Order: sequence, then structure tokens, then C-alpha cells
Amino acid sequence: MLSRRTLPDRLAALAAIGASLTVLAAVGSGAPAMHAPPAALAQGGGRAWVRTAVWPASYDAGALLQPGGVDAGPGGTFFVADRGHDRVAVVDAAGTVVRTFGVRGVGPGQLIGPSDVAVDAARDRAYVVDRGNKRIAVFTLAGAPVRTWQHAGPDHGLVPQAVAVAPSGDVYVLNAAWGRVEHFSPEGVWRAGWGDTGSGRGRLQGPEDLAVDAGGRVLVADTNNDRIQVFGALDTGNVESIIPLRDVAGVAVDRATGRVYGLHFGAAPRATVTVFGPSGAVETTLASGAPDPFAPGAGIGVGNGRLAITTAEGAPDGRQGLRQHALPGLAPAAATLANPNGHAGFVRPLALDVGPDHSMYLVDGGLRLARRYAPDGAFRERLDNGAGTEIGVGPSGEVFVADTPLLGDVRLRRLSAAGARMWDKVCDCLSGSGVAATDNRIYATNAFRRRIDVFDMAESRREPVAQLTIPDPPYVWPLDLDLGPDGRLYVAGGANGRIDVLDPAGGTVVGGWSVGEGNGAERVSVGADGTVYALRFDGTIAAYTPEGALEQAWRPDPAPGAQVAAPRDLAGGPAGRLYVADAASDAVVVYDAGGVPQTPTPTATPQTPCTTTGTKTASPTRVALGDPVTIELTLNIACRPGSEPRADIVLILDRSNSMAGDKLTRARSAARSFVQGLDLARHRVAVVSFSDLVTLEQPLTGDGAAVQATLDAIRHDGRTDIASALDVALRHLADAGRPGALPVLLLMTDGKPSREGQPYVDAVRLGERARARGALTYAIGLGDPNDVDGALLTEIAGAASRYFYAPRPEDLDPIYRQLSQTIGGVAATNVEVADELGPDVDYVPGSAVPPAELRGRTLVWTVGELPAGGVRLRLQVTPRRTGRLPTNTEAVARYTADNTRFAYTYPIPEIVVGAAPTATPTRRPPEPTVAYLPFLGRNLCKDTRLGADILLVIDTSSSMSGPKLTAAVLAAQTFIDQVDARRDRVGLVSFAADARREYVLTSDLPAVGRALGAMQGGVGTRIDRGLEEALLELQRRGRAGSPRVIVLLSDGVPAGGSEDRTRRLAFEARTSAVTVFTIGLGADVDGAFLRELARTPAHYAFAPGPGDLTAIYRRIAASLPCPGG
Repeated sequence: MLSRRTLPDRLAALAAIGASLTVLAAVGSGAPAMHAPPAALAQGGGRAWVRTAVWPASYDAGALLQPGGVDAGPGGTFFVADRGHDRVAVVDAAGTVVRTFGVRGVGPGQLIGPSDVAVDAARDRAYVVDRGNKRIAVFTLAGAPVRTWQHAGPDHGLVPQAVAVAPSGDVYVLNAAWGRVEHFSPEGVWRAGWGDTGSGRGRLQGPEDLAVDAGGRVLVADTNNDRIQVFGALDTGNVESIIPLRDVAGVAVDRATGRVYGLHFGAAPRATVTVFGPSGAVETTLASGAPDPFAPGAGIGVGNGRLAITTAEGAPDGRQGLRQHALPGLAPAAATLANPNGHAGFVRPLALDVGPDHSMYLVDGGLRLARRYAPDGAFRERLDNGAGTEIGVGPSGEVFVADTPLLGDVRLRRLSAAGARMWDKVCDCLSGSGVAATDNRIYATNAFRRRIDVFDMAESRREPVAQLTIPDPPYVWPLDLDLGPDGRLYVAGGANGRIDVLDPAGGTVVGGWSVGEGNGAERVSVGADGTVYALRFDGTIAAYTPEGALEQAWRPDPAPGAQVAAPRDLAGGPAGRLYVADAASDAVVVYDAGGVPQTPTPTATPQTPCTTTGTKTASPTRVALGDPVTIELTLNIACRPGSEPRADIVLILDRSNSMAGDKLTRARSAARSFVQGLDLARHRVAVVSFSDLVTLEQPLTGDGAAVQATLDAIRHDGRTDIASALDVALRHLADAGRPGALPVLLLMTDGKPSREGQPYVDAVRLGERARARGALTYAIGLGDPNDVDGALLTEIAGAASRYFYAPRPEDLDPIYRQLSQTIGGVAATNVEVADELGPDVDYVPGSAVPPAELRGRTLVWTVGELPAGGVRLRLQVTPRRTGRLPTNTEAVARYTADNTRFAYTYPIPEIVVGAAPTATPTRRPPEPTVAYLPFLGRNLCKDTRLGADILLVIDTSSSMSGPKLTAAVLAAQTFIDQVDARRDRVGLVSFAADARREYVLTSDLPAVGRALGAMQGGVGTRIDRGLEEALLELQRRGRAGSPRVIVLLSDGVPAGGSEDRTRRLAFEARTSAVTVFTIGLGADVDGAFLRELARTPAHYAFAPGPGDLTAIYRRIAASLPCPGG
């Protein structure tokens, strides 16, 4: 049931029984935990898959990839920030990489895209700008991790760009986002900072590098201001001098001579190093060119009698690496260079596919390339330069690469079978992870809009030529797709838990199957033999026949050298061959169907640490035929002392720029209250903060003081990347979560993802992944309802009851406090109660409390997490015949405790049914009528009512175009003019094939009027989606005590197959005290159906033509209900 709750209502429900925190989808018997249970899960008939090879990430370990900053080390070495390899490389005087340290990740000793490094040989320290983790990582010179720090002073966040060490050992960090220089002690204690963004003296605009001279002066490459600014050594921000230098990107100082080296681009389109003497006069220059083309220079360092320059992507000869020049003459001395385009290996495989010649195609996110490999792993060719996130190969060998960045345009490239780029176009063509092609059609997932887009091969056409969908798709659908050898589309349905099979010609669903209880498919691939492979949300892989029969499901083992397996994509080949891209090891893992199917070894039933009690009763036990009987079920689970569930909780906190000020202050305070309310002897807490960069601020710990200190230090910066924050949190739980502990994610944000499309899809996908892997997820939206997407956060949490809306920062504290108590008191999770009705009774529709789902003749309550005190469930049935009857066939409660699935079976009550009494004829009362008395009804309650919350729901399908829609807009505007802006609020929803919330509930009525005029038309008539969106908006933002009203207008008939769902939604509206008015326009409308949807038949009105609408809307405005009615 859709319901509206105010903040006090939500907190009261939490405190009472936790019922408002319902619906974490059950993951089924034997559900895997975050810490990797046994690999063998299920075995059907036929084949078994075994791992036959692992192709490791294999770019030349002695080469540099996208190198950045460089600094001189002891013994004639240079330390280089090797960004593309997520490491630091130490290069000797001969140009040989002698050692490296750091691997990709968020934990201690791990790096993501390091941009700079500074060496303090006297103190055995290397300070690394860990750009992707938004922190400074400190190592010994041998590469042992020492510490990290990610916070600066009290007023600014830290987004480090470059780092330098002073002769004193103090550390200076360029905080580029704020135009500041931050001064730290060697231990990471912030001492001072100065600067701001701008072009004036002492201000910085897009600075890229800094250095410290022998006297402690700080030199900053103020890139966008075309200068090097020299600041005094007293932390005052005083500028001692300015060196003009166009497009300066790097700066280094030779402390022995006082010379300053500036790397810049100047007027010529090539890099240049200009050398300045101690007085600031130019002494010499070194220009990129034959025989030493170091452009475009990336970093510069001086020491050991040499100048070192790094070169990243974009060099004329394609080579990247490090060049060393002897001082003072700048003659070439050594080089560490390689062209990654010519290398056979890969660094970070993101997406895979298999071509018609059985070659394996790969998109490499580290090298930004597409490559082709033979079935034995031998390199065949490089196909394309350029970023990509998905790849598909057509039947003729043509290759299609799609790129869906966090920010910027979505692009689709078409390559010939030989790898030549045929076209590259911007298009609204992909959200999700699926691209597949025939010889004349391209199929791409558009999960954000819940459809498959079909494109032709024309370069110029950006819009799809057709769109495919399924009845009632979930919030995002589909996540992936592939074409089978039978010509059908196999679609990973995501949250609907299915593989759907579609006929691409007609767009009809011709088959499909469920991938498992509480699970779903996020990737799908079809082999040349028709085998269908699915990567499921819980991290397992399943192989099916083309008809959906399970052959085998397994949990991948970690690749050599990795602690966990993290499959990100898969591609089916011929004869049972399967390739899997593993994110944990960046390897491609190969499986082959050739093993002998084995009968799974029986395992002993585990002993539950908890005592389960339940009752099931019928009342009354004696009834007349046709009279209702109330069935009540109770469930309580009590765990013995010491076995209460433990939780590993990740607080995910939005720190984007919109959180500045009171929002972030209150959020930190509320999170502190949450931690204070936990029993940290049982539970552990981690902190992840996010903007467009994500930081693991505090790993899982039971040290409350450490968590609170971490929270206090978080500062705002950047945009909003919810999906990456969820990804980091889940990875940390996988790496550091305890066996037997309940994984919990608690997300708080005040905004939406930085753009529509893929960021939304990824956020929902990760929410599904979290639940399938046993995690409990909550979401809190803070602030302006126009900025917070409650529907998205509800999908991430998995249930409306686990999404909380805080209109004001001060509303956060009570939410966090109650969540602290609730999470700490959970006795069991994934609780589901299924009651199969007996053959001689019928369910009374709508009688289940709390609401349940009717699946055939089985009523299912998805309770989610069970709090102390248990839960009480009710329903009503009516008997079909006389005699002694069982009320049900079977009733079972299933739950998870200690990461194990258990079941409790209820007793079966009986009732005795007698004959129905003979009815006495009575005079039939007259049919009720409704008289519309303009404005009278509203005047009677105007002084006492809080005001109505009203959703206008308007059909914008193609049949409404022209005069109809114009008249509808004018009539709706008339309605808006009649409501009282001091008390009433109005929102707007439009619908065609999809529903769109045009404006949230608001008292800003002119804004709703403007949104009316801006509505866009579409195709299709999905009344159910319009009604659903309106109910969700009332649920999210409806006020306690206010009448809730929906006024729905349509001129057509509902899309085929959606009628029953629409009726259910209308029933939910009635049971939720929502008054639904419906208006039918024109001769083609299905008036009988709209009359069914209305609260009563009198709440339906028919408008023969557009000119009749205004009067109808006026009458409805006059008859809006008062509170309680």
C-alpha cells in the first residue's frame, strides 16, 4: 500500500515495531554473505563450468602510464606518480623502474589516480596526492604505508592537486578547488592555509603545481592566470614576486642553485621548460621537439643533477613516460618510454563481447582503448582509441563502443571489422550496460527511461527509430541485453528479477524466467551455442539453457593475488566458453563447460542462535457461510545473550557544495548522535563522504571517538556522485566486513546525481546489489523537495518505508537517533511470511494488515528486518462451504539470522461454518447523488482545515495533442486559480508511455501554472504510471491531516495489459484516504474504466469536448474535501 507519513509518524512507527522499515527483499535459502560463502551454489542437469584460465592485467610493469608529478629521491632516483597504474614508480638514473608501491583501492597503501609525489629523503617519507581518494597518502621510501590525511582547516575541504616538502619537513598541499595552499606538519596536522580563487595578487585560478625553495618560499604554478606566484615563508599569503609565464603547468626549484624551472606551453603548440635564475631572469629554455619530443609535459622535478619531465597521453609519437636531462646543459640523459597503444596487455577491462570469429573484444578503461584477443588470450589488434564503458560486436564483425561518463555527453562509436572508425556521435542512446547489433539495427539499453532504443546505422540520426519495453517495468529497466543466435533479445531486467526474452521485430515478450528469489540480473550474455549467462546482483554467475532451465550457478573464486572476486561483465563464447571481467583483480577469467556435474554435498542444518515463536488464530471460530473470519499471525524472534546480531554500518554522507553551511553542520551532528546510540561493543561504523570524488574517511571501527572526530573534519566540495559512494561502501564491506555481521548502508544526500541517465541507473543498480548481498539500506533526503529525488532514494533503499525525508537540517537528528535504536535492535532480517489459503476459503481483498502481496492463492508479507517485540499480521477470509474447514494449506515465516536462512512453520487453525441465515427483504434505499454547490463546501471548512494536497494528473499522449491539450491546460489553470495558496498545495504529473512529475507539491501556484504550459507530448496511455507517480508524490510530501486529492484527466483507453495494475493503484488510493476524481474527454474515452478508478461513481465526470473541461475543473475545485473527509 502506498501511504503518506509525516516525520513524527515515521519515527513513532520506528520506535513501536520497526514496521515502517519494511521490505528488504529476501535473498533465499543459502543467500551469500558479504564475505564470500562457498563457491558451489546450484547445479542443474547437463554441464558444469570450471575455471580454465586467468588472463591478468598485463601492461608492462616497467613502463609508465599517464604519469603525473615527479620528485627526486635518494641514490639518483626519481619518484613518479604513475596515475594509470594507480601506483608510484621509482626510476633510477638509467631510466629503469626499480620498484613500485601502491595498488588500486581505497584502503591503506592503496591509491586511485595519484597525481603528484614529494620525497623527504631525510625523514624516509614519500607524500602522494591520492587524487581519486581525495587525500594525502604517506609511505616510507620503501613503499610501506604510514598514514593518510584528507582534511585541512576548519573552513575548507581538501581536494589535493599537488604536494611539496619544505626543508623543515613540513608539507605544503595545493588545494586547487579552493585556490588555496595548505600547510601541514610531517604528521598531517594542519598548521595554516591561504589563498582564494580569482585573478588578483595572491589569488589562484586553476593552479596545477607547487614547489618550495631552500628559504621556505612557496612557488605556485597559477595556470589560468599565466604566472608563477612566489609566496613568503611565513604563512601569511604575502606575494613576494610574480613570474609571468603563459599556461604554466609545472614548477620545480633547484635548492642548490636557486634556479626555477617552469613547464609551460606558451604561444607555440608545444611544451617548453623555461629556466629562471635566482633573480627571476630567464637563463635558458628547453623546447619539446626532435630529438626529444616531451610534449605534452605532465610533471617536472629537479634533483640529483638532473631535470625530470613526465609525458602523458597526447605525445606526437604516442610514447608516455619519464625523460631525464643533465644539468646545467639540459642534454638528454635517460628515458623511460613506452607506447601503450602498441602494447598487447590490458590494464582495467570494463566490458567484454565475443565476435563472430570467436575473438574476445575488450574495452580497457585504464588505456582508453578497444582491443581484440584470440580465444587463447593472444593479442590480435588494437581497434580504437577513446573512452568506453560498453562494447558490442555485430554479426559482420562491426564493433560498437558506447561511453557514458559521469558528466558530459553520451557517445556511440561505430567501427569497421578492421577497427576503422566509421562514425562517432553524441546521442541519448544508453543508460544501463547493453549494446547489441544486427547488420542494420543497434539495440541499446535506456534503463533511465525504461525502454530499449533501436537505432539504424545512419551517422546523422540521433533519435531511435523504434523503442521496445515490457509491461510494468521496474524503476530502471533494462540493465543489459544481448542478441542470441536465435535472433531474440535476452534482457537483464534488473529489479524485476528476470531474464526477459523479446522478439526484436515486434517488440513483444516471447519468454523469460526468474533468476532467483530476492535476486536479479545486472548483466547478461548469450553464447554462440545459445547458453544464456547472467551476472546476478549477489555476485554469482548462472548459466541457463535458451528456455531458462538452470544448468549451473556458482560464486567465482578470487583471481590469484586478489582477496575477493568482483565480476563486472561477462561474455559468452562458443561451446560453453565464458569470459568474465573481474574488477577486484582487473583480470579476465575464462570458464569452460567441461566439468562433470556434481551432486552438491549435503550440509547439516545449522543450529539457530535464536528462539522463534509464533501463533496463528482464527476469530470467530464458528461463522455463518459468507461471513468474514479474521486470521492473525504473530512472529517473534529472541536471540540468546551474546548471539544478538552484529552490524557493520557504513555512514554515507553527502559533502557536495550544496551541503555547505547549516546542512553539513547538522548532518555531522546527527551522524554523531547515531553513533552515540549504538552499542559499539557489538557494532562497527565506517564513514564514506562523497561529492564527485568519494572518500573512505574512516574504515570500519568500534572506536566511537575516532568516528566522531572523522565526522567533525568533513568539509564540502564538488558535485554529487551517489552511485560511486555506494560502490565504495559496498567494496569496503566486502573487504572488511565481519562474517556473521549485518551489512548496513545509511545514505544521506541533499541532491540528485550530477546528470540524468547513467548516474541514476548505477545508483539503483548498486542499491539492488546491496540488498541481494544481504545489506540493509536506508536513505535520507534533505532540503528542498525540488532538489531531492525521493523516488530515486526510495529505489536505492528498496522500500518507501526505508526512505526518510528531512525538509530542514534540524529534522535530521531525530531520524538518525531512531535509526540508531532500530538498527541496534534488529533480531532478524529478510523476514518473509507466506500464507497459502485453504481451498475452501477466499481472501477478502484489501484486508491484509500491513498490506501484503497476493501471489495466486498465497498472501506474502515482506517484513524485512524484525525488531525486538516481533510483528503482528492480519487478514480476513470468507468460507466457500459449510463444515469444518482449515483456513490455510501452509503458512511459513522465513528469516535470516547469523547469515543463515531459517524457517518457522505455523499451525493451521480450523473454523466451523454453518448455513447462512435467511435474509429478510428490506426496502432498497435510493441511490446517493452528489450535488455540486460551487464553493459552498469549501467555505464551510475553510477556517478549520489545514489545506488540501492536490495532484493534477494529465494525459499528454499523442491523441491529446492540439486543441485537447490546450483546453486541458487552460482548464487546469482555472482549477489552480480556485485553490487557496495560503493553505492548499498543488503538484503536476503528466503521462503518456511513462509518467513525469512536472512539479512537486507546492504552494507556489504560478510555478505549477508555468509547468502546465511546458508539458511535452508522448505516445501511449499508461494511466497506471500517472496514478502511481501521483501517489508517490503524496506519500513523499503530503502533510499530516491534509486531504489528499488526485484529479486525473484522460481522453483514451489504458494501454493493453495495464488495466489490472491501474485498478490496484486506485484501490490503494482509496484505502490510503486519497480522493480520486477522474475526467474522461471525448468520444474515444473508456468512461466505464475511469468511473472504476474514481473514489465513487459521482467522482467521475465526462467532457464531450475540450470546451467542457473548464466547468468540470471548477466544480471539482469547489468540492475538495475537508480534513477527515
